[in-house]
Amino acid sequence: MSVLKILHLEDSRLDADLVEATLASGGLAAEIVRVDGRETFEAALESGQFDVILADYNLPTFDGVSAQVLAAQSHPEVPFIFLSGSIGEELAVERLKDGATDYVLKDRMARLPSAVRRALDEAAERAERRRAEEQVHRLNTELEQRVVERTAALERANDALARRELELKDAKSFLEDLIAASPSMIFRLDPSDLRITYASPNIGWLLGYDTAELVGVSGALEQMIHPGDRTRVREAVQAAVDGGTVQIEQEYRLRGKDGRYRWFFSLMRVDYGAAGRPETMLLYCLDIADRKAAEDARAESERRLQAILDHSPAVISLKDMSGRYILINREFERMAGVPRDAIVGKADRELFPPRLADAYRANDDQVLSKNRGLEIEETFLQSDGVHVYHSVKFPLLDAAGRPYALCAISIDITERKKTDDALKIARLEAERANRAKSEFLSRMSHDLRTPLNAILGFAQLLELADLGEDEQEGVAQILKGGQHLLHLINEVLDIARIEAGHLSLSPEPVNAGEVVQQAIELVGPLAAARGIALEVRAPADEVVILADRQRLNQILLNLLSNAVKYNRPNGRVTVGFDHLDAGRLRITVTDTGAGIPPAKLALLFKPFERLGAEQTAIEGTGLGLAHSA
Repeated sequence: MSVLKILHLEDSRLDADLVEATLASGGLAAEIVRVDGRETFEAALESGQFDVILADYNLPTFDGVSAQVLAAQSHPEVPFIFLSGSIGEELAVERLKDGATDYVLKDRMARLPSAVRRALDEAAERAERRRAEEQVHRLNTELEQRVVERTAALERANDALARRELELKDAKSFLEDLIAASPSMIFRLDPSDLRITYASPNIGWLLGYDTAELVGVSGALEQMIHPGDRTRVREAVQAAVDGGTVQIEQEYRLRGKDGRYRWFFSLMRVDYGAAGRPETMLLYCLDIADRKAAEDARAESERRLQAILDHSPAVISLKDMSGRYILINREFERMAGVPRDAIVGKADRELFPPRLADAYRANDDQVLSKNRGLEIEETFLQSDGVHVYHSVKFPLLDAAGRPYALCAISIDITERKKTDDALKIARLEAERANRAKSEFLSRMSHDLRTPLNAILGFAQLLELADLGEDEQEGVAQILKGGQHLLHLINEVLDIARIEAGHLSLSPEPVNAGEVVQQAIELVGPLAAARGIALEVRAPADEVVILADRQRLNQILLNLLSNAVKYNRPNGRVTVGFDHLDAGRLRITVTDTGAGIPPAKLALLFKPFERLGAEQTAIEGTGLGLAHSA
């Protein structure tokens, strides 16, 4: 054996020496090029030809899998053997599936010579097989060329049939060979009973019969035809012969010797005599089983698609570029009130009123001009009235991006539109009622304040008069009740302004600490009466904010008075200042009261809502926090 040239991917010099010694002991003389990294491995592949490539599975900077990929790309014919101490059975099998020739474990190095020999034998077999395949391909090419040439010669020979009797034998032999290799079977039939008088030899590899099993056998052809096709075939042939037809084309199934049926395209050529009776019949049968299978698969796919479309609640249709329907679903039939057969192939103008049809066509043109999907509302006239549909229309594009069909998917939104219209009307009614309420509150507040101011004025005059103790107490009660009523009217008026959007604000620079201190002083007497401590955690520096002084003061008073009124005896109210982002300031008011149940937090800023406090002796209107919000 000649010296083998081996490329060895191995980082261990000792393992490389052991490989060389093992091969030598196995009778294999080898010239080994050892590399241990990707760059050296690639360089070795580029620089020379190798008989075998050995590769460790794991290296510090490279791996055998990557080496296998590189070797397969540049030297696919060279056997690739994994020689590793770490590769497991599963990894080895995986590498073999990806094209590795073999794998050898380092602790079983004795297998290496036999593995190399087997790999070389397999490579030689593959090379020999490739050479044989190339030779067969070359011979086939030559044979095809000879077939073409012989066919031409046969045509010339037929023109001089009478003069060239000897050449007829050669042509007949060639024709038999040609027929034997053809996928089209040829039969000659007796016109009287359709017995087979000749069958081309290729019936053997197409249907498995020997010609002797069919030629001269009565009813052989009819027995080969599928029972479901026999009547159709017989009647078509009889009708064609009665009408003097020369060529009869059909498709039917023929049974092979193994009992299985295959589809064939049949062309029957009939020659008639002077009396108009058939004298010869030639039958050509071409195998179309693959085409039929593809047609059946396509038909099944179309049936599945149609079933999916028919069970969709949406109206779905497909039009060609001329605007004619080529596919619809059951919901489209129901919507149009016309059966499917009367819709497919028609345009909108043939199915719908002209104005609606023109609107549909205009929407289609818009989709096709923009070459993208659009969402459109379309109106359809049905037996129960006008329906509004939300339609999604989009083009189907070919490989070049050109539209070849237009699909539309439409959902009936008539009820939703009615609901939306009802909601709009209800919202307008609610807004009108709210405006009427606000106007009423505003007018009522103004009308109430006029007599109330007179009452308070005369009560103040009585307070200055020399009255007895009981009379003074009565006047005080009148003033107290009047002031409370005036405060309530003012709050109701503010709520009405807020809801009507007429409450105006006048922002101005305001000293935050000063406003808070003023509010604390006003609430101080109420807090002192209940033993509530008031604490202000003011910032070290003066803080000026942009706010409406009057409204800010009103909000602070509402919050502080609530914190005092709803606090526990001897409790505490704390006012704090928090600096937020973007130059904003938060003023917080906290107290030691019972708090608000989580379930009632949503009602916190609702006018006249006191969150259960109306059942206590604490006075209030439930408008303070509504103003503050």
